[in-house]
Amino acid sequence: MDEDFDKLVNLQVVSKVCTELENHLGYSDNTLAEFLISLVEEKSSAASFHAALSEMGGEFTETFSGSLYRLINKLKPKPKKNDADDFEAAAEKDEKDEKRKAFPGLALQDEDPELTVALGCSEEILTVVAMLSIQNVFYRPKEKQADADAKRAKFFQPEGDHLTLLAVYNSWKQNKFSNMWCHENFIQARTLRRAQDVRKQMLGIMDRYKLDVLSAGMNFNLVRKCIVSGFFRNAAKKDPQEGYKTLVEQSVVYIHPSSALFNRQPEWVVYHDLVLTTKEYMREVTAVEPQWFVEFAPAFFKVGDPTRMSKAKRQQRIEPLFNKYEEPNSWRISKTRMRRN
Repeated sequence: MDEDFDKLVNLQVVSKVCTELENHLGYSDNTLAEFLISLVEEKSSAASFHAALSEMGGEFTETFSGSLYRLINKLKPKPKKNDADDFEAAAEKDEKDEKRKAFPGLALQDEDPELTVALGCSEEILTVVAMLSIQNVFYRPKEKQADADAKRAKFFQPEGDHLTLLAVYNSWKQNKFSNMWCHENFIQARTLRRAQDVRKQMLGIMDRYKLDVLSAGMNFNLVRKCIVSGFFRNAAKKDPQEGYKTLVEQSVVYIHPSSALFNRQPEWVVYHDLVLTTKEYMREVTAVEPQWFVEFAPAFFKVGDPTRMSKAKRQQRIEPLFNKYEEPNSWRISKTRMRRN
């Protein structure tokens, strides 16, 4: 059972490293990703990892190699210790802990992976998680960029990118997993097949734990609620000045131009991850309702009291722009009335 878990986790780490290679270097390769992961396991620091890459002729910047080192260390499961305390702690874990371990991308640490079943959307979430584990499914040849963009836009869903990925997979399924259909829609068939393999593995784990695979049908709100339950820490609110601000760190971020929501700009969103280019962009974004954060993460969010206002906000005053042709207080209503009289 542990071997199945390790394979699934390792597959997700490889996929994530491939995505980073694609974003920063313009190419990706599973063999290279697996080599980088094994090299990180051998090295004790980001500096030694970068030095080893340089000795082998790798043209990685120190910043990028450091980012890869930290990313792999963060995603790779830590080896188990053999002392008595750790043995006792492991013995106390219940079946629910093992289910969380089986679905690392399905829900965060303090969320229940069985929520997908409770909400009745495990069928759709299995597909979404599988699609999130792969690289970009679309390709855009230089000589046919306009055609590729038009085909891609046909899959866009108003709710966002997670449901767009679901629509792509379901359309492929409806067309009997056809390679020709992928070619006509500028979709990478090999990437979709990788997602299909991941989905089959997770379906097998669901079956092992006797978890029902239920479909939400056309009720996509259930799917979006489930995404919120797993990614509530990756929440952002539209900023009136510029882009969005993350709720946790108040960082300024933007919706990626390739997103289905790029031209919609909803008020509240959750995202899968961030990518830094000229700006920090959110990738795989879904529009959500703010009350869902309180509903599915009550330990993290609470409803604010609209009658209470912070001292800083109470001290704010709305004033007009400076006008050298007018007296300082001429804009006030009382002054306007005096002039009329």
